[in-house]
Amino acid sequence: MAIYTGPAHQDQAHPEYADRLALRVGEVAALTGLSRTTIWSEIRSGHLRVCRIGQRSTRVRVQDLEAFLEGAAQTPEVSAGPGPRGPRGR
Repeated sequence: MAIYTGPAHQDQAHPEYADRLALRVGEVAALTGLSRTTIWSEIRSGHLRVCRIGQRSTRVRVQDLEAFLEGAAQTPEVSAGPGPRGPRGR
């Protein structure tokens, strides 16, 4: 996963997004280094807020993306469990 550098560095890294209020899901994926599938999963779970424009257009406000990433940075990682072979390691 790519490291989010925050809004202070966003203008330098991606000047094409500097004056935008909202981004497409694909743009969010490109900026964060997450897959589009992961972004949609976070939207469906309610962790990432979106604006719906009509029936087919979805945008993520920049401030909502920043809030989502701040929350993700403060959440400790959760262990996935014992692994693919089970608890006994066989």
